[in-house]
Amino acid sequence: MQVVRVWPGKTFGGIYLAHYESGSTLAYSELIVFSALVRAGGKIGGWVSRIYVDSAESLAGGREIWGLPKELAVFKWDRERITVLQGETTLASANSKSGNTSFPIRANLPAFGFKNGQVLHFSGSCRGRISRARAHWNIPPESPLSELGLGLGWAFHLSEIDVSVPAPQHIILRS
Repeated sequence: MQVVRVWPGKTFGGIYLAHYESGSTLAYSELIVFSALVRAGGKIGGWVSRIYVDSAESLAGGREIWGLPKELAVFKWDRERITVLQGETTLASANSKSGNTSFPIRANLPAFGFKNGQVLHFSGSCRGRISRARAHWNIPPESPLSELGLGLGWAFHLSEIDVSVPAPQHIILRS
């Protein structure tokens, strides 16, 4: 796998925080960290380096189907503040407020997983509404996320979202 540079010495990454409610396949919360944009086997996508969920079913499915490194965590949602904990360790917390104006969005969300030594690629599709948001993230030094050195970026709020992620494809890497 090769990191895709979008600017000299820079790649694209991000944090995705979601709460899926009734009407979804599963009702749960998740925090996904995309550490880099990468290329492998002629495909491009986000490298999911960390992913936390509060559902044993989501954990099992993510590992078994998509080869994602899911771990269990606790999510505390309090109006505009979200805190994600694993045991006694705060992984991350965020204060956020979405903008008032939203626009329709359709996007593909390609990513990679790894299972049994195999590279997996999948590309989910998403549609919904998007608005700019203000977000302030706090990642304590004891959090495993602190080593990623996540910098400043943009924040968006997605609503009325419908995400579909088909089964992954096995990618053959050439030496």
